Amino acid sequence: MGGPANPGKKNTFTDVLLVLYFQRYPGQDPKSGIANVPYKIMDGSKQIDSGKTDSEGRVFIGFKPKVGITVEILGSKFPITNLTKIPSISTTKGLQRRLKITGYYSGRVDGVYGPRTERAMLNFQADHDPLKMDGSPGNSTNSKLKDEAGG
Repeated sequence: MGGPANPGKKNTFTDVLLVLYFQRYPGQDPKSGIANVPYKIMDGSKQIDSGKTDSEGRVFIGFKPKVGITVEILGSKFPITNLTKIPSISTTKGLQRRLKITGYYSGRVDGVYGPRTERAMLNFQADHDPLKMDGSPGNSTNSKLKDEAGG
């Protein structure tokens, strides 16, 4: 019945499959992804994987959650951290975290609903018709945000 699929190589299992989307602008259709861009996955100074984004601008990373994993792409470095739990959607930190995950918020997740958070919320609402564009979280907006970013 044949031998091992990869003789001489240890079997390893990953705990997390992370999918990163590289797009020209956040929240766009997958067809707007940046395809065939080279990337490297680093663990400290050691390269552990490399490749190119797929036709939709995606990078698939399977890894055991730990500190030190970084994606290097387009001249930038993106540290990957394991979030054990996303704060509740009913908190400002929960909203900010989800807006950050979806690419709409670039500030600190600090729990302050200021102008940056409001702008991120407006942009998210504008990109997800028929959400009401008022910059405020509501049931429909929160539900869509949870669908897009989780939990």
